[in-house]
Amino acid sequence: MPIKKYESIAFAKLSIPIKLGSKAKRIEFKGGVRYPKRRGGTFVTDDVRIQKALERNSGYNRKFKRVSSDLTRGEQDKENAEVLTKLQDIPAAPPVIAPPVVEPIIVPPIGVPIGVPIVDITEIIADEVTKFQEGKNFLLSKFPDLNSPGLRSKALVREVAAAKGVTFPNWIEE
Repeated sequence: MPIKKYESIAFAKLSIPIKLGSKAKRIEFKGGVRYPKRRGGTFVTDDVRIQKALERNSGYNRKFKRVSSDLTRGEQDKENAEVLTKLQDIPAAPPVIAPPVVEPIIVPPIGVPIGVPIVDITEIIADEVTKFQEGKNFLLSKFPDLNSPGLRSKALVREVAAAKGVTFPNWIEE
């Protein structure tokens, strides 16, 4: 049985009715693209009745055309095998090798013996904070990793501030 390929001329997708004996059948041309180069949808069949009906259709050579030569299943398989061998001859891309992970070296300040843990004693003094809401807003602005529901009381705000090294010297107890 010959295999024939048909392509729509101006449409990415095309659907046409054909008559097979007393029954009507809808043929759909699919797979067309508009960009980067317009290409119509295609329909491939090895059914001789459908091929004859398509070539008798009023849209033949107006809306769609035959684009392949008459091939049998064996010839089509042979063509497919040739394409596959050509694809196998293309060399594969070299594997991507990730660079090694380099650990940062921490050098202790002068006068601190090696092995003693280094503690950051930087303290933030927030003189402008006098109330609970100001303290909460200050912490949320300086430390984005905090969340607002976690700072729902004065005690929690003071506790988190102490843990982060923040002092509120002008805080007025209400």
